[in-house]
Amino acid sequence: MSFFKSFGLAILGVLLFLSISFFGLVFTLDQTLLNRDFTVAQVEKLDTATLAEYIIRDQVISQVAFPIKLPIDAFIAGAVNETITDLEPWLKQQTRDVTYYFYDYLEGKSQNLSVVIELETVKELLINNISQAVIASPPPGLTDMPPATIERYLEPYYDRIPSSFEIDEAWLGPQNMAQIEQLRLLASHFNIVYYALIGFILFLILMTILLHHSVRGSTRALGATFFSCGIASYGGFWLARYAIGSQSALPQVPVYLQSWLPQLMADILAPMEVYSLALGGTGVVLLIVSFAYRRQAE
Repeated sequence: MSFFKSFGLAILGVLLFLSISFFGLVFTLDQTLLNRDFTVAQVEKLDTATLAEYIIRDQVISQVAFPIKLPIDAFIAGAVNETITDLEPWLKQQTRDVTYYFYDYLEGKSQNLSVVIELETVKELLINNISQAVIASPPPGLTDMPPATIERYLEPYYDRIPSSFEIDEAWLGPQNMAQIEQLRLLASHFNIVYYALIGFILFLILMTILLHHSVRGSTRALGATFFSCGIASYGGFWLARYAIGSQSALPQVPVYLQSWLPQLMADILAPMEVYSLALGGTGVVLLIVSFAYRRQAE
């Protein structure tokens, strides 16, 4: 084998190793974070009660000044809990809608990041549950009032409950929008990189076969590259799994997310694990073919 041929095969081997390794990351992104269905499925695994409580307390109740100067926190807390129980189907639908709209923005199908969440369902349930709680056990100052009077007394509060909630650039803030714009830039070029990388890998494989010009040499070279890349990728998978798992227990991570993050990370890394095993298995098969072909030739 001439020096130039050996040098060319070495360059092809290095480029193929790097390309296949990088494609593992691209493949993982394509199957997970850049896949809207994957994201919806992961968000739906969150504690829906916690999400509903956040929406009601922080986006509905916190914006309203209750007109009655009475200790009614207990009534509101009970009404919120009742409302949360009834909100799960609504919350899942809103999660899907918001996620799909967000991905439309990332993929350039929508030019403005602004989605309105209708809160009429939340408002209706909350009003009904608060009214029932207050009428069933009126707080001091309302004990002698008939239900109709109590309802009229509560109307100013109900009128202040917002009927919608908008997620837009102002609500997200400059820091979050900067990260979203980076994701949008990545998504806009992702398909080009994805298919260009596949084409480049196929080109490198073809050139390796042509340079070796033999079944034994090409299968052994490709087998060694695929197998070593599979081992390296699998090692990277375990390191990433360990590193991310240790981050989920940090104090700044909310408690209700600490039980969700490990499963999320496992699902994100699952395609990388499958990819690594497939690479390693392909490499073993090619190496077996190279040695079997040699024995037959002899």
